[in-house]
Order: sequence, then C-alpha cells, then structure tokens
Amino acid sequence: MKKKVMYVIGATVLVIGLFFGWRYYKFASTHIETDDAQVEGNIVPVLSRVGGYVAQVHVDDNENVAAGQLLAELDSADLYLKVEQAQIAYQAALSNEGVARSNMEEARIAAELARTSIEGPKATLWKTKNEYERYNELFRQNITTPQKRDEVKAAYEIAQSQYNVANQKYRAAQVQMTTAENQLKVAQSTSLLRKEEIELARLQLSYSKIYAPVAGVVSRKSIQTGQLVQPGQPLMSLVQKGEIWVTAHYKETQLQGMHVDSPVVIKVDAYPDIEFKGRLESFGGATGAKFSLLPPDNASGNFVKVVQRISIRIALDKAPELSLLKPGMSVQSIIAKND
Repeated sequence: MKKKVMYVIGATVLVIGLFFGWRYYKFASTHIETDDAQVEGNIVPVLSRVGGYVAQVHVDDNENVAAGQLLAELDSADLYLKVEQAQIAYQAALSNEGVARSNMEEARIAAELARTSIEGPKATLWKTKNEYERYNELFRQNITTPQKRDEVKAAYEIAQSQYNVANQKYRAAQVQMTTAENQLKVAQSTSLLRKEEIELARLQLSYSKIYAPVAGVVSRKSIQTGQLVQPGQPLMSLVQKGEIWVTAHYKETQLQGMHVDSPVVIKVDAYPDIEFKGRLESFGGATGAKFSLLPPDNASGNFVKVVQRISIRIALDKAPELSLLKPGMSVQSIIAKND
C-alpha cells in the first residue's frame, strides 16, 4: 500500500514537473529576459551662472518643485551696482554721440559754405582769364600797351590765387566733415556697446535668482545660506518627472528575434505585484565594454572570448503606477520574440 502511494506521489510530481518544464521551455522559446536592467531618468543639474554668496535657499532635499519655481537666491548688491554703472556709461556715451553729431553738422555746414564761397573766385578767375587772353592777343597785334597787359595779367594771377585758396578751404572742410562723420560712427558704436553692456549686466543680475529648469524632485542639494558659490558650480540636481525609461543589457547571443517596437514586460523588484508594459525603443551603438575606461583589445594576443552585452532602451507605456518608479531601481525585462 505504501509503495502504491509513493508511486502515485512520484508520478504526480513527475507530471507537475513536466508540465512546468514544458511551460518554461515554451516561454523561453518565445521570450528573452534579463535581470541586468534598471530604471533610468533625466537627472538635471542646477548650476550657478554667476558667483556670489547664497542669500536664501527656498527648497530642501526630496521636495517636489514645478518648472520655473524659485530654488535659491544669491546676494545681488554688486550686480545691481554693475547695472547702474552700465546705465551711467550708456548716458555718457549718448552725450558723446550728441556732441559728435553736432560736430558733424557744423562740419557739413562749413563744407557747404566753403563750396559756395568758391563760386565768386571761380567767376572772377574766369573773367580775368578771358581778359588776359584778349589783351594778350591785342598786345601781339600792337593794339594795346604792355602796361595794360601787365595789369590784366596781375589781376588774373590774383584771381587764380584767390580761387586756389578757396578751393583748398573747401577740401579742408570736406576732410573735416569726413572726420566728423567717422567720429559720429565711433560714438554711435560706443553707445550701442554701452547699451549691450546694460543688457549683459541685467542678465547677470537675473542669474542671481536660480529657477528650476524642469519639474522634478530636488536631490543632492549642496548649498546653504551664506555659502560662496562660483560660476558653473553644481548647487543641486532635479530628477525630472514624467521622463522614465528602462535600460536593459542583453547578451549579444540574445539579440536574435529582437526588433524595435517589440513588446516588453517589466517587473520591478520593489513592486513584485505590478507589471509594467513597454516597447523596445532602440539598440545601443556599441557594447558596454567599448565604453569602459580600458576597452579590451583582442589584437593584443591575450584573447579570451567573453559574451558582450548591448544596451537596449525600453519606453514604458503610460500608467498611473509609473510615478512609483525611481531612476536606479532594479528590474527584470522580458521581451517577446518577433522572428
């Protein structure tokens, strides 16, 4: 009787083992899984763009913040002074520009007057030149006296000299006008530069208030009130909300049957009763060994074949439970084969 019971129990255990073994074989032949996977997310660093002493910190570690929320403030007294200095320099530049514009206008009027003043000597020169040529011809014909010709010649030379003087004054006025125009351009450029310096000073002042670039959870806060920070110094990190995915590392021998958009089931160690759904989004560009500090070189002669792993990014389907996931959590990734 006892032998029969033992036979029945053994047969039952064998049938159950065969059943579960068949199920596992069937599952393994249609699915690829790995526990070398974890939850990933965007961890956004919050940096200081200017240096200064921390005046106030408005958040604590693990606090939820909205995008654009004020996180911290730096002492901005010196930055206010820089804005005021830039404004004063801009006003001075505008005054210099006004002086340069007045000088240019004066030079333009002087050049115009010089140009107009040429007309009189020019007409006199033309008249005396004609008279000299006429009397010179009469002198050759012995119709006029040498004294008269000399008088006309002297008048012609005086007119020529007066015209040359007026012409030189006109050219000098033109040069002065060109110089005044260049000075005005320099003054205008200086005014524009000083105006840009105001904008830069205001921008630097705005950096004294540090806002959250994204909505997320404050992590690794490393500043306190009164602390001196430098430009580019990390102040804290924000774990961005709503940006969660899974990175799984599959063996190269498991890649057959995987395709982009293949369905994926994710089991999280922290929540064993919840299954998350997703899809295979992309394959990594190289094995993990290639990104190591000292990647293996098989050409060195010390070759030992090691199965490599490829990183795979898995996008998670929208679900209320996604808020439970935190970057770094260990998960199990199961991908359905799609041969």
